Amino acid sequence: MRCKADGKAAKNHAVKPCLAAALVSCCLMGQPMADQLANSNETGLNAGAKREHLDSFKRGDIAPESADDIELANQPVPAAPARQPAPPKAKNLTAQAGDPTAPLVQAQVTYLYSDVIRNGSGSARQFLIEPVIPIPPNRLMPIGQILRPTVPWLQAPNGKSGLGDIDLEHVFVPERHKWGTLGFGYSLTFPTADHRELGAGKYQAGPAMTVVYYGIEDWQIGGTATQTWSVAGKGDRDDVTQFTLQPILNCLLGRWYIGIGDFTWSYDWKNNQGWTIPLGFQIGRITDIGSQKFNLSVEALWVPVYNGDAPGPERGVKFGFVWLLPE
Repeated sequence: MRCKADGKAAKNHAVKPCLAAALVSCCLMGQPMADQLANSNETGLNAGAKREHLDSFKRGDIAPESADDIELANQPVPAAPARQPAPPKAKNLTAQAGDPTAPLVQAQVTYLYSDVIRNGSGSARQFLIEPVIPIPPNRLMPIGQILRPTVPWLQAPNGKSGLGDIDLEHVFVPERHKWGTLGFGYSLTFPTADHRELGAGKYQAGPAMTVVYYGIEDWQIGGTATQTWSVAGKGDRDDVTQFTLQPILNCLLGRWYIGIGDFTWSYDWKNNQGWTIPLGFQIGRITDIGSQKFNLSVEALWVPVYNGDAPGPERGVKFGFVWLLPE
């Protein structure tokens, strides 16, 4: 049975018709149903009072006055439900921020400054815009994907500055395991440099692979490897055949992390046939600014192994500012 009322009159008179209807229903249903309704109402109204009296008996604040009170006093006090520990969101976000296969939207900006130049003098600067764009599984592609374009602005030791070659890394992540993740894809390079000293002058393409291992608690181990070849470009520029490796080694400390940084090692198969190995030490923290989350880091650079005779950084410092956009 429904009591329907609307308008201004409902505010003053809706309760009385509903109460009358309930009384009529109790008469029609008979005494047993009425007793059940009364008992349920009594239970709802007195549950809090009973618990308060029970607590008072247990503490000895008041003495029991009847047999019912004595029985009530002998009843065990129900235990309060245990609180579940909060999930380690900060730690999870810290791990995702350092995992190149994580489906985490990121807007990353880094700035590298070096005033110690190998095979030259002066200083060098590198400003990178590196967004991370995850693509969830869909009907056309039922596995996750990660897009990582890199747009560099460079200043060479000779003073030339401008846009460098733009890179695009596209990795497919078929499945995530407890031990970590493994992804395969490709890498592309576009000859967009404003000056000859800032780029290779060649279109490049090749396979890419990323692996991240979580088998050791609070550690993140892995890397991203690519092998690219020049496929087109300016005829007066040397062909490119290059292998790159960006190692990952991070210790996760809640919102903090320390590691070897995100510099890329490279091996030139074509010209000088040798390694360039930059080493770094990075410390960073996941930080809240207002309602947003950011990954702030600072990193020291040292290049002990350098291939070629072109000027390049030997020591420097790098700052990272990453806007994290978790789901």
